[in-house]
This record gives sequence, C-alpha cells and structure tokens, in this order.
Amino acid sequence: MTTPAEHAQFDLVQHVVTSYDVPVTKFRSPRTGLEVAFVHVDTPLVNGFFALPTEESDDLIDKGLPHTLEHLIFLGSEDYPYKGVLDTLANRARARGTNAWTATDHTAYTVTTAGSAGFRQILPIFLDHVLYPTLTETGYTTEVYHVNGKGEDGGVVYSEMQGRENTPEDLASHRLLQLLYPPPSGYCSETGGLMRKLRELDIDQIRKYHARFYRPDTLCLVITGTVDQAAVLDALVPFEDKIAAKGPLPEIPRPWVGKPIKPLEESVTETLLFPDEDESMGSVYMAWRGPAIGDALALAKLDALLMYLTDSSIAILQQAFVECDDAVATDVAYYQNSFAETSMTLILSSVATEKLASVPDQVLAVLRDHEIDAARMKSVLDLRRLRTLNQAESDPSYMFAAGVIAHHLYGDRDTAADLLDYVDENRLHEALLAVEPAEWAELLKTHLVDAPRVTLLATPSAARADEIAAADSERVAKRLEDPEDLAKRQAEVDAAIAANDSPVPAEIIEGFPIAALDAELPHVESAQLPPAERFADSPLQTEVASYVADNGDFPVFVQLDAAHSQFIGLALVLDSSSIPKHLRMYLAIYLEALFALPLQKPDGTVVPYEAVVAGLNADTVSFGAGAGSGAQGGASFAAGAYESQITVALRVTPDKYATGVDWIRALVRDAVFDLTRLTTIAKNMLADVPQLKRDAMKMATWTIKSLLYSDESNQKLLALPQQVAFLQALVPRLEAKDETVAADLTALRDALLATDKVRVHVTGALRRVGISAILDPWRAVVAEIPTSGAGPATGRVPPTAAFRSDLGRMPKSTDGAGKLVRVPATESGYLLATAHGVEGATHADLAAVQVAFEIFSTMEGFFWKQIRGPGLAYGAYLAADPNAATVGLGIYRANNVVQAYARARAIVADVLSGTGELAIDQTMLDSAKAAVAYGIVAREDSPRAAAAASFTAAVLHGVPAEVGHYHQWLLNEIEKVDMETVLKACREYLPRLFDPESALVVVATGPAKVDEVQRGFTEMGIELAVVAGDQE
Repeated sequence: MTTPAEHAQFDLVQHVVTSYDVPVTKFRSPRTGLEVAFVHVDTPLVNGFFALPTEESDDLIDKGLPHTLEHLIFLGSEDYPYKGVLDTLANRARARGTNAWTATDHTAYTVTTAGSAGFRQILPIFLDHVLYPTLTETGYTTEVYHVNGKGEDGGVVYSEMQGRENTPEDLASHRLLQLLYPPPSGYCSETGGLMRKLRELDIDQIRKYHARFYRPDTLCLVITGTVDQAAVLDALVPFEDKIAAKGPLPEIPRPWVGKPIKPLEESVTETLLFPDEDESMGSVYMAWRGPAIGDALALAKLDALLMYLTDSSIAILQQAFVECDDAVATDVAYYQNSFAETSMTLILSSVATEKLASVPDQVLAVLRDHEIDAARMKSVLDLRRLRTLNQAESDPSYMFAAGVIAHHLYGDRDTAADLLDYVDENRLHEALLAVEPAEWAELLKTHLVDAPRVTLLATPSAARADEIAAADSERVAKRLEDPEDLAKRQAEVDAAIAANDSPVPAEIIEGFPIAALDAELPHVESAQLPPAERFADSPLQTEVASYVADNGDFPVFVQLDAAHSQFIGLALVLDSSSIPKHLRMYLAIYLEALFALPLQKPDGTVVPYEAVVAGLNADTVSFGAGAGSGAQGGASFAAGAYESQITVALRVTPDKYATGVDWIRALVRDAVFDLTRLTTIAKNMLADVPQLKRDAMKMATWTIKSLLYSDESNQKLLALPQQVAFLQALVPRLEAKDETVAADLTALRDALLATDKVRVHVTGALRRVGISAILDPWRAVVAEIPTSGAGPATGRVPPTAAFRSDLGRMPKSTDGAGKLVRVPATESGYLLATAHGVEGATHADLAAVQVAFEIFSTMEGFFWKQIRGPGLAYGAYLAADPNAATVGLGIYRANNVVQAYARARAIVADVLSGTGELAIDQTMLDSAKAAVAYGIVAREDSPRAAAAASFTAAVLHGVPAEVGHYHQWLLNEIEKVDMETVLKACREYLPRLFDPESALVVVATGPAKVDEVQRGFTEMGIELAVVAGDQE
C-alpha cells in the first residue's frame, strides 16, 4: 500500500498505524476544508462513509430536520437534477444503490462498491448530491410528508417514523435523552422527527438547515478498503474546483463542541407508557452521564466495568436478576452514547409489570454490596480485547469508520494528534490490566451507585394503544369534513409524483459506463475428508491426503477452509432431519441451554454451570449454537436455511485450538440436563415473548413459516407460535421435577450424535496449527460417538424445500389460508407473500431471476419509484430462495399495506403486458446486473466470509465439483443474462406471486387497521383469516 505524502490539493494531516496493523490516513483540502480519511483493510469492497455533524438544538428540537434532509439529498443535485439518478448510477458503479443514516449528532451517507473503479466514478456525483441538492417542494411532498385524498398521512419519512415512534425502544431512547441532556441541548432531539412535528414541517425549513450544516469544511469522507489513495484524491479535484468557484463561506461555530450541557444534579424516575395490549411485561432503563468523549481511558474503564457487570450468565447482574430461581428479567444489557459528554444505560428486559417499580433499588443494592472479583475482571478484559480484535477482522470497515467519524465530530481536527484515541482502543488493554480492584470499586461507586441517574419504567398500556388509534381516526375524520381541501391535497400529491417521475436523460446514464469489476475475492485453501475431487488442486487437500495415508480414514466428514485470520473457527454440524417431532420440539431450549448447563466429567465430577461459562469465556472468543445457517440460540425462535443442521460453533485463538475441540466434545456429550437450570431458562424464554410479539415483521415471518412447513421442519417447530405452547406446557413439568424431560433431552442429544450425520468444519488460521494438530483432537471426539456403520456423511444436506407442508407445496390465499396478524405495538403494515420458485443453487433460471427481481426491487427500480416514491410504504422487494424453492414479495412499514400491495400487483401486470407505461430497457438490465454482481461479491467480503461460503457451496448447496468456485461461477452466469432471459423469468415467476391460487399471503398490522386491511384484500380475492400473534 502506498500512502501519498503530498498531493497538489490535499494536505496530509495525520497518518497512524493502529495496533490492529490497520493504517489510517487523514487529508484535508486547504482550499475547501474537505477532509478525506483512508482506512486500509483487505476486502474486495470499498466503503464510503460521508459524514457531517448535524445539530438539532434550541427551537429545532424534534422537528426531524436532519432525517428529512437525509432523504431529500437523494432526489437530485445541481449537476444531476433528476430524482433517482444517484442510485441508478451507483448500481452501474457496482454498488447496490446508496444509503444513509441519521444519528443524534451526525448524518452519514454511504456507498459500497465491488472494487475501487466504480467507487471513484460515483464519488463526485454523490458529493454533488450531498452539498448541492435540489430540495424541491415536490420532493418534499412525496418523500417527507403529505395528506392524500382520503385524509390519510403519507410520505416516506412519515411512514418510517409511524413504524418507529411508538415502539418501546424508541420511546425510551427519546425520553432518556430528554432527561439526560435537557433542552436546549440537541442531544435530546428525536432527529428522525416526531410525527406531530413532521406534520408541521415545510421545505423552506429544510433548505435553511442544509445551508447551515452542509458545508465542505464540515464534511469528512471516510473510505475503507483497498484503494489507490492518490487516484481517489485525483477524482475529487474537479469537484474541489466546483466548490472553490462558489466562493468562501462565512465562518460558523463548530457544531456540538464547546456548548455547555446542563448537569444531571439529581436522580429522576418516570413511568413511560408504550402501546401494547399485552400488559404483562415491560423494561427498566437506568442511565447515567459519563466522562467527556476525549478521555479514551476513562471511557474504556467504564465500558469494561459495564461488561463485567452484565456480560455472560455469570456476571453479577445476570446472576441477581436473570440466572436465578425467581428471575426478574430475561437479560441485562448496556449501551453507551458517544456524545461530547457521554452517557451509559443499563436495560433490564422483560420485567413483569408488577415488579418494575422495585427493580431499580434492587439493582443499586446489588451494585453497592458487590466486591470486585479481580480474577474475573482480568478474564473480562482479556475477552474484551479478543472481541475487539475479532471485530477488527469481521467488520473492520464500520468499526474504524465509526471511530474516524467520532473524531471528526469531537476530536482535534487541526492536527488529528488524538486520532488513535478514537480508532485504537486495543492499545489501552495494558492500562486496563493495571487497574487495581480498589479503583474498579471506586469507579462503580462514583459513576453508578452514588451518581445521579435517570430511571425509566417502560410499561405496556392497552389504553395507550387505543388512544393512539383514536387520535389517528379523529384526525382523518376531521379532514374528511372538507372534501374540497382533500381534492386539492390529492391533486398536489399527483402533481408531485408526476414531477418526480421525470425520466433521467438516457445520455446521462449511458455516459456513465458500467464500472470494471476489479474486486478480487479472498483466497481460501480448502480440503475435505474423505478426500474430495472438487479440491484436488488445493495444496491443503494434498496434505490431508497424506495425513489419511499415515493415520487411516477419518470416521466423520470434515471440511477445512484455511484463510487469513488471527482466529480459528470450529463447528460441529449435526443432522436432525430423522429425529421424531416430540424430541425436536426440545431443540429451542436445548440450543438456548447448551452453553449454560453443568457438565459431568468422565470421573463423575459435576462442573457447575458457572464454571462452565467462566471456562468458555476464558478459552474462546465467541460461542453459539443454532438450527440452520446463521441462526443463533433457541430464544430467537428462528431457524436459518438448511434448518435440519444443528451447528455448535466456537471461535478460538490458535493456541487454544485443542482446548476448543475439547469444549465442543464436552458440550455435546457431557451436559447435565439439570431441571432447575432448565426451569430458569424456559421461564426466561417465555418472559421474552411479549417483547418479541411487538415486532410486526417477525410476527409475519413466524406465521408464514408455520404455514409453509410441515411438522418435519425446524422452521415450523422453532417458530414462536409452536414454541410458546410447548414451553408453557414444559415449565410445569420442569417445576415438578419430571425426569422424563431430562430423558427426552438425552434422547435428542444421542439422536444428533450419529457418525453418518456428523460434519466438522474448521476455518481460519489453520496454517498456524498444522494438519495433524487440526485433525487429531477430533479423533477423541469421534471416539465417543456411536458408530452407525454407514460411514461419513458425504451427501448434500436436506434443503428447506424438503420439509414443505401441503400448503407449502401448493400455496394459496383463498378460503382463509392467508393470515392477518394483529400486532398492537405497530401502526404500520407488513406483508409477506410466497410462491413456488427456482430450486437449487445452480438452477438454470437462478441468475435471470436474480437480475429480474433486482430491476423491480433496486433503489430507483419499479417498486422504489411506484411504492416508496408516493409514500405508500417505506420499502418493497422481491426475493428468490433456491434453498426453499420459493419466490417472495415483502412490503414493510406501509401506511397503507392494501394500496402498496395493489400497486405492486399493478406494476408487475403493466411490465408483463408489454404495452403498458412500464418497460424493462437495456439500461435497467445492465444496472441490475452490476448491482447483483456487487451482492455476490459482498457475500465474500472478508476471508472469514469466504471460508464460510466454501462450506455453504460444497456441503449445504451441494454445488457440483465441476462448477468450481460457486460465487465466481454465479458472477459469470449473471454476465450471461440478457433481455430475453430476464423477460422469460418475469413471465414465469412473477404472476404466481399475485395470484391468490398460487401465493400464500400473510399481513401484520395494528388493531385499528385490521378490518380495513381484511376488507381490502378480500376485494382482491385474497381471504385473510385474522389471528393473534401467538396463534398457529
């Protein structure tokens, strides 16, 4: 990597190399003040984070100016005055559109490209949108807020906040900030915008806000990946010239810095009501002000202390409130706000409503009486360091970008001499280890026990849900009294939609060539036991073959994927497909309890679960278990793809590899199914249910899975409706010390451990250990597994499609087969529809279907323009799942889910007619292909991800050996897609998604809209039976 020490238009401000061996280089333009920070990380993706401090203080509080402006930025710029041009060109730059987030203290715009060529192409165009947006009245009408002819509130931003504002998490976060940072501080603002204030906003206020806060001298570009820094700076020169030509800007005070904040002088306790018909469970929030953000060591100490208090089931607050016979909460967690003056918050989740008021004093009593355990503190500090190193490897782009952005907001911008304080916390590890127990105790006392605090008792309220629904109805009813005004408002909306739909001139799009795909996928060396022909050319496979020749055959299937890493991932993959239903019903509690049960050693000694957890924390970086790809734990009530596969996984440092294998052996063979522990775990899982049921999209997902799949499927058995009933019946058995529960769990464990069903996957720093040292420890594990005589599992695992129910094989939404789920905690609508699709990862139609669906779903695609654009919903998408053999439609955060679905159906019909207003052209096709290619590269955005992809392709997908590298093959297939194959895919797979006789539809919405939604879908021939969230 070359770091340019000089550039004609950019001064080198600072260059540091972090303890993660990641260089960070910061430049500034002397002409414009624009800052550019490069973070060099090895990934095929280039990430851009373009951040500005945005402050909403004094009379601006809660208006949502930062958020509404963020949305309007994407609707056109001075040089590119067309809605959608940015995302259209971003796709051609091999991105998947662009994005942004609005935080309390800043706004960041993001783009990620496959390779650096496309990034350089899109960069100046994106910056033109950020600094010189059009900010039109018509854009405001559709993107921010309007009232339609039916008197209903609409707009993309309004729809988003409608889905967020009254959730317990958003309500609590907002109120905490109001009490911690009282007005006029901007830290108390809901920068997303409260709905009542969005209804009062106008475009002129947003324009003034942009002029005040969006300036080149407050903008920092953070660029992560492998790029030629000089080439990127060169690409900025023409844009720098444009900025300079506009003349100097008046000086302004630096946002956020140097502004006094009222101190928190005394403790405050409030009850916060949130809407929910289930009034059984709430949450407790306890928050304190912290040190200044520039005091890196003080912040690290408090973060470590909070981790010590809350992390893992042996932490003192977990022991006192979660891992006990009479549990008060299901979890205790914390987070910190990294403002100029920081704050920290403890959250006790799923607390019985009648216990909320007593919990804060109990927490303080536990903290007051606690004596710091020096040995455990050291273990926590070591684990904290490893997790930080792990994050630097698994998600370096966001990790380092967050630090650079924080420095831009609050650090020394002149010299950046303090840059390491913000981007390299790992270097403080030795200083943390040197802290004595007495100092930890003093920190606990002064910052938590004796410090003023804010306490919120987040309490569910059915009455509050009714009040919100009544207020919405009253507002609409009042508008309906003036039909003339409503007609005028609808005309304004129609005119705005027409104005915003002006096509981007073809010459602009065609003048932006599809970027070269200069991204290189990470290198992975793979091998299998028994030796596999697919990896015959791999040196690692040759070494494995030599090992087999010297040591004999291996009795279970093993795949090794060596990749650049500081860690080794170990996974034992077990097959549950032939296990009877009555045993698989225990999978959720088995997965949830696996790492928190006592172990019985071969000599009969029982290791208490606290020692098990402590040992795992000392010997591993992370651990988890789940059903299917990507799923974790039983309390999530979810299974991933290939859900019959139960994975027990650890991540360790190379020196702990053999210890990690032994941990896996002990966990799957020696766990003691202690009924007292299982009672606590089962009760905690049930206590989380009211909170989980407040998530409307999750409720829709659980419902549709319960319908699509049979009792043979873990997708169905692990879903919340089935598990709630099972756990409710299980708890009394556990409390009665029914030994048949332990017997059933033992039978489940034994059924999972059969040599012809067992697979082992090892990834990462294999070369630092050696083949013999990698494989030998597994022989001890295998020796304890009963041999079936069938030999190692070498075939493909069963796909999700193999477990469909009768309705899953023949989906429909007639005769009440579709469902409408009542979710009191939401005001928005969410929809999932599914129909038969392509089956198998190498299906001949897969590439064409992916490109076709991208055309509809992509930013500025048909759905984006026709559904999100008019403000019917925050988003809509099409998806294909070859593992489940389905195609799907999703609509989320819809203020009118009936209209959004009807519009999606009309769009598809129009495109397929060949004579309508909508048509797929070559430009759309090319852009979609480039965007899909980005998505494929993103699946291997790190060596770790590439190693996981190798196992997925070979074992889960069962990709034939002749295909070679699966994602490279798929990239090649995408390039072959043409107009003929895309149109064929549309005609084949899209109509079935909108036919009630071939698609299953599930909708989730709030109680006030249930009758209206049911009626609207019935008129379209879709008969939805109304169900509560926990019904099958």
